[in-house]
Amino acid sequence: MFTYDSTIQELLEDAFIADYLDLVFPKSLVEIVPEKYRNQPLRKLPDLVQMPWGTPYIAGAVLDSVKRLYELKNDGQIECVPLWKERYVKDFFPEPVNSKESVCLFVYRNTFRDNRPVALIVPGGGYAAVSIAGEGMDTADVLKEKGYAVAILNYRCKPNYYPAPQEDLALAIKYIRTNAGTLKVNGNDILLVGYSAGGHLAASETLYESEMEKTLMEALKEEAPELYKKYRGISVKANKLCLSYPFTGEEEEPVCFGNLLGSNLDLMEHLTVFLHVDETCPKTFLWACEDDPLVKTTNTTKMADALKEKGVSFEMRLYPSGGHGIGVAKGTSAEGWVDEMTEFFS
Repeated sequence: MFTYDSTIQELLEDAFIADYLDLVFPKSLVEIVPEKYRNQPLRKLPDLVQMPWGTPYIAGAVLDSVKRLYELKNDGQIECVPLWKERYVKDFFPEPVNSKESVCLFVYRNTFRDNRPVALIVPGGGYAAVSIAGEGMDTADVLKEKGYAVAILNYRCKPNYYPAPQEDLALAIKYIRTNAGTLKVNGNDILLVGYSAGGHLAASETLYESEMEKTLMEALKEEAPELYKKYRGISVKANKLCLSYPFTGEEEEPVCFGNLLGSNLDLMEHLTVFLHVDETCPKTFLWACEDDPLVKTTNTTKMADALKEKGVSFEMRLYPSGGHGIGVAKGTSAEGWVDEMTEFFS
């Protein structure tokens, strides 16, 4: 299909890719390639284009994301479950829109068996997109080999502002717990694996469970009364938390907060999650790379300090190099983080 000899122009001329690229990879990071280079092979772009943070262009990630997008659509073992619909047709696939119509779980059906624990993966994307390919599907491939039932959340982002993403995550947890018997998994052993802004989403939804329960159930009562009845009394709080190079509220410019809050920036303090950790926070594993050019490692260390102060069981890992957005971190100093995490939670 597409190779390193393909061009950005060829990718964008594919109607499916043009419509759905943001589902797996921020389209904005494809569109930063100048027009004059869009007919150059992908393999040449790292020598011609830099990422906004100064590193060579990530042509390999773009190519992998395109391949993953078609896999997401065509792999019969990945079922797409819409979360805001009371009923849906078989072989559902979300519309290329950023609304409740697109909110779904990508469920790896062959992993849902044997009363397994569940790993619910929450990719990042700065609350402007959802990076389902590298941070979602790559992680799913690894965690299913670790004995987890795995699912990836596609949630609403900008211009759907707070608490829309948090409601989507809370709804996903309710879906898994309510249907645990049918899904053949342990609904009382749910691990959230959140990356970057997805880490903030996982942490904020967990810490503000009462607020999320209230806003979600109000929305369901009005829009999906059958789901409202089914989900009453089902906890929205996960049992374990993994925060991967997370944004937790520490940033010089309100980029993530701007995408999450729009003009309502007076909520920044409320959503600086390391300021609101309490004793009910679940056991947490968190990690980051010291050379991360996008999200300062103080987001991780301040969260760890807050967990320690409140007596929450946690483990933090800081790796010397790897940068940001590296997912399972293959080929970097952080490559062993998944093993360390699963050992911590065992």
